[in-house]
Amino acid sequence: MTNYIKWLENWYKENCYDEWEHSYGVRIGTLDNPGWSVEVDLEYTNMEDKEFPELEVDNSDDDWIDCFVRNNQFMGYGDPGKLEEIIKVFKEWVESFEKNSELKDIVRNKIGPNIDADKKHVMFIKDHDTGKILNYKVYNPNPENPCGFDEKIRYDAVGVSFNKVTAEIIKSPHVHDSNATGGVREADPDEIPG
Repeated sequence: MTNYIKWLENWYKENCYDEWEHSYGVRIGTLDNPGWSVEVDLEYTNMEDKEFPELEVDNSDDDWIDCFVRNNQFMGYGDPGKLEEIIKVFKEWVESFEKNSELKDIVRNKIGPNIDADKKHVMFIKDHDTGKILNYKVYNPNPENPCGFDEKIRYDAVGVSFNKVTAEIIKSPHVHDSNATGGVREADPDEIPG
């Protein structure tokens, strides 16, 4: 028997790569109908911009489900007995693309060092629509590191981070910096892309 919650945990983990989870994620909640809601951000995942055939079943107040994709977000809603079914719908949709395409082999838009660089450099991710830089990393050369570089800082334009030492929520824009107390701090003005 498939454990759909475990599958969703694994899907979430596979999409966490130091940037995505700061701005995007998976939310499971309840409705006052009553019922369940499952919302999954698809931006910067292999499911981004993929077509989803809307599923709507309305047999009664106790037997209904509605799943669709809007604005790069999977949205699933259903009666109190449909949480597993909603996740199953999402799972089967994801797997239909993995089985029938090369998606498994596509590397997500991760920010890694340019292995051909020979000096300090910056790698970044831009918003598809606005061109605004959402995240960047600064890399310093380090011949002792197998990849040849160490991450100096990481900038996040969106999302929040939790500083475990100061117990503060750090809003964006913020910077992950190993020299900062707790490893995260607000971005300095000169670190914010213009």
